[in-house]
Amino acid sequence: MCQNSKCPICNAKGGLLCGACREVSYCSKEHQREHWKIHKTACHPYEVKRSPDLGRYLTCKRDIEIHGTILTELPLVFGPKFSSPTPQCLGCYQPLDLDNIEARCPKCNWPACSADCPGLTHRHHHLQECLVFSLNTDTDELGYYYEAVTPLRCLLLQKRNPKKWDELMSMESHIKKRGKDSDVYEETDQIAQYLVNNFLCKLDHSILPKMSVEIIHVICGILEVNAMDIGTGNGELSALYPNACLMEHSCIPNTRYMIQLEDFKITVLSSQNLKKGDHVATMYTHMLWGTAARLEHLKNTKYFVCKCKRCQDPTELGTNLSTLKCIGTSPDDINTPCTGLILPQNSVDDNSDWKCTQCPVILTGRHVADLMSRIAADVDATLESPSVKKLQDFLLKLEKLVHKNHYHCFMLKHSLVQLLGREDGYTHDKMSNEDLQKKIDMCKDLLDVSSTLDVENTRVVLYNAVILLELFLTMFEQYNRTKGKLEKSKLLEEGKAHLENCIYILRFEPLSSSGSRIANVCKGHLFRIKNELKKYEVIEL
Repeated sequence: MCQNSKCPICNAKGGLLCGACREVSYCSKEHQREHWKIHKTACHPYEVKRSPDLGRYLTCKRDIEIHGTILTELPLVFGPKFSSPTPQCLGCYQPLDLDNIEARCPKCNWPACSADCPGLTHRHHHLQECLVFSLNTDTDELGYYYEAVTPLRCLLLQKRNPKKWDELMSMESHIKKRGKDSDVYEETDQIAQYLVNNFLCKLDHSILPKMSVEIIHVICGILEVNAMDIGTGNGELSALYPNACLMEHSCIPNTRYMIQLEDFKITVLSSQNLKKGDHVATMYTHMLWGTAARLEHLKNTKYFVCKCKRCQDPTELGTNLSTLKCIGTSPDDINTPCTGLILPQNSVDDNSDWKCTQCPVILTGRHVADLMSRIAADVDATLESPSVKKLQDFLLKLEKLVHKNHYHCFMLKHSLVQLLGREDGYTHDKMSNEDLQKKIDMCKDLLDVSSTLDVENTRVVLYNAVILLELFLTMFEQYNRTKGKLEKSKLLEEGKAHLENCIYILRFEPLSSSGSRIANVCKGHLFRIKNELKKYEVIEL
């Protein structure tokens, strides 16, 4: 319903509604174009609100249909990933091997892909910090502290773009929770001391008014709390967005976002139909982690405890992603193992006891946390140099302790389905019919879990794309071994459906991304499958 029925330019009767918000009407297209500079800021389908619990957050100003655009904006700043960055060229972000540096920036001596990399002299890339790093080029002694690059780029906004600097400094830093007694203080202080003692101390305050250790601590807090990670295909960057950072967290998000790799512009889309007044939510932790791991990560980096529907459900929406198996005996027969499942009595309390669903066995929260810590270390060690045998042997042991859908099992199986079909001795043509079917069943089990947790593929699209591609490749091997025409047609049709599904869920992935490359592989297979269908005169349903 139009709130303003008169043209805001000439006050004449307006009959032409703004197609986006439908809240302003115009007498003509000319006046609509003339008014756009003023109206565009009010035309957003979201509004910023504030509460004591959430701080600033976004709500829908009007109903938004699924896949509708909520916001589009450029980052205030971007750079090497703030947390655990990998060495990379600061001009184009191509990964580098610091043990074999082949080129450097001619001015500041930092490693580069090439001394002629265009990004080294680009004002949105390396040029902004190059002048500061040039103040001390003794890199052999200083080393390359990539964690300091993005905080420095934030500092430089004071001079480069004061408006963006003000927007950045309005973001939450939780600085009071990042004091000397916190886990993050020492690492943050190393970044601050590195910048101040080696570079900023050589600058006059007229050039950069705020450059103290204290302000760098605040900036690091802002980055940790608000920065979004950008996958470039070669690695990851961090970026701060003025409004996207206001989306609140939920482990059942109602948005997805896309980031253009050319300029890192973000577009946030609704992943379901949203009603006026609905909160706009994304997810700031890993969709495929168990509740305890997600809560710990959010507590350590975002300083809050999530109490969404998934977090409060001990079964995690029925997936049993964190569920343990009982190691006790049956209540009816002490000689029979208990078949119950062990679940937390309060899944959002890390001190909560875990209780069996069938027998009196109870584990303390600390006992479960210690067990998960040991398992996580073993999983990480196994995935560093995985093989089919290693993964299969580990899963055989692990599934005696945890549910087959447990998130640690999920990660191992996701790696296993990629090795099956590729590792020497386990290529598809060498696998038995039984092993092919086991891989197919494993793929379908993984899809059941991920699709339950993320119905619209907002966060696990690459995981699912890999599974769907592996599912097709395995079924195509079955097709090649099958004799009956009807059975062959069924396998082709199902394989074709998996390819089409994979291409569909990757439709929002930017060009040159990993997702885009997988989609192109699937399109090639799909073309051949359609020809194969014609060859066998299979009628497409």
